[in-house]
Amino acid sequence: MAQEQSGPVTWSRAEGDVGVVTFGESPMNLLTSDTCAGLLAALDALEQARVRVVILASDPEARVWSSGVDLHHVPLDGQDSVQ
Repeated sequence: MAQEQSGPVTWSRAEGDVGVVTFGESPMNLLTSDTCAGLLAALDALEQARVRVVILASDPEARVWSSGVDLHHVPLDGQDSVQ
């Protein structure tokens, strides 16, 4: 199973039609623009590989799969924080 990485996200294609996307921003796996960009890159790559199932995971050191958006990265001017 070959593994690729985009920022804090790694992904791989398991045997057959299963892909795995792993968040690696322990301990809380906050969703930042880098994390979201990595997730989108992973999903694009897995779509190109024609996987049919994607498992979203976190690294073993994380306390949660994802605790949500990092409020420090939310722009105060009303812009979308994930572009």
